[in-house]
Amino acid sequence: MLQRWLEKFGHFPTVIVSTLSIGTASLALTVLINLLLGLELLPSGLVISFFLPLAIAGPILHYILRTVAELAETKFQLEKMATTDMLTGVNNRRQFITLAEEALLNASDAQPVGLVIFDIDRFKLINDTYGHLEGDEALRLIARTVSVQLREGDIFGRFGGDEFILLAPNTSAREIQSFCHILMNQVHTLTVGNKDVCTRMSATMGVTAAVPSAVSLNDLIARADSALLQAKREGGGKVRYV
Repeated sequence: MLQRWLEKFGHFPTVIVSTLSIGTASLALTVLINLLLGLELLPSGLVISFFLPLAIAGPILHYILRTVAELAETKFQLEKMATTDMLTGVNNRRQFITLAEEALLNASDAQPVGLVIFDIDRFKLINDTYGHLEGDEALRLIARTVSVQLREGDIFGRFGGDEFILLAPNTSAREIQSFCHILMNQVHTLTVGNKDVCTRMSATMGVTAAVPSAVSLNDLIARADSALLQAKREGGGKVRYV
């Protein structure tokens, strides 16, 4: 409950409201006990019964709520580290597989699903020419460029190295190929390097599509990977469907 209050109202409002509630409860209890025992209600006693709990509870609540908030943030960061590729900010391989398998289980056979595996052409040359920091920036550029093109329901992640993967539910073979050509055009607008020398980026994509009940995620990955390898053998820089 404390966590919900913190998320909704923030730290200090939660401390103030909680502390005032404790003071009010203490005052009400003091009045009730005095009435039941037939004792005189002294103003000084009422003041003490209200403000003393405030003085004690305020710092304690501040510490407890701060600890709760820190634990929640730590939990969030750990969950993010477990599911996110920290370099690019997209799903990591494990999270992609988890989400993609769930999507296939929930997908209808009324529409196929498309799957794309792609990597950056001559990525080793980028690292060797401009350094690994520029290579990392190339990966981030690709991830951002693809992410803004994603449609509702698409699942995107970094599969490893310079390789990325995309699952597109409810997408026909024609639609996924058309979408990949759009992505390719976007990638071709990117450059990597410095102000003196830069290189225009390109990618190679392996694409497949199938009815969900007919294939597993591993089947789709194997087919798209086969298309990617074929496209690489043909020189890269293209979309190859299988």
